[in-house]
Formats: sequence, C-alpha cells, structure tokens
Amino acid sequence: MSAHDTNKKPSQSASVKGPITVKLFEPIQWGSEVISEITLSRPRAKHIKNLDTKNIKVADLLSIASKISGVSSAALDELSTDDAKQVIEAVGELL
Repeated sequence: MSAHDTNKKPSQSASVKGPITVKLFEPIQWGSEVISEITLSRPRAKHIKNLDTKNIKVADLLSIASKISGVSSAALDELSTDDAKQVIEAVGELL
C-alpha cells in the first residue's frame, strides 16, 4: 500500500488536527514573561525521528512539547507535575 493510497483508513490520531492549547493550573514565570498556556502544534517527522517508541520517557515527550510549542525545554522543566501531565497527554494525542 503506498503512502498516497486513498482507500487507507486514517489512524485514530489523525482525527486530532492540532493545535492543542493547554491552560496551566500554575502559570510559570520565565524571565519577564508569565506563561499561562502552551499551544502545541501537530508534530512532524523531524520532531520524533529520534524517539525510541519502545522506551518513551517523560523527557522525550517534554522535548517534543518544546519543539512543537516554541517554549524552551528549560521553561518546561519548571512546570508543576499536574501541568507536565497535561502537556504530556496533549503531546500523546497529537502523536
């Protein structure tokens, strides 16, 4: 089956178009900016090409979140655990 086969059913994740905006429970102060929400675009192959799908770690998902949101990894490190869970779940929906 070719990549352009129109008879192929889209995967369930294809129904999530993105972007997804995550409203933070605890906004973070990053420099002079207060980040109260993070908008995640749909990932491209370049964002996941080094992902080990058999051994996905929280750090991997937060790295993808940084790449598809434009928020630095260092800023995402400051998320509360509840907010980090929200962001990770949103990344999972987009994958």
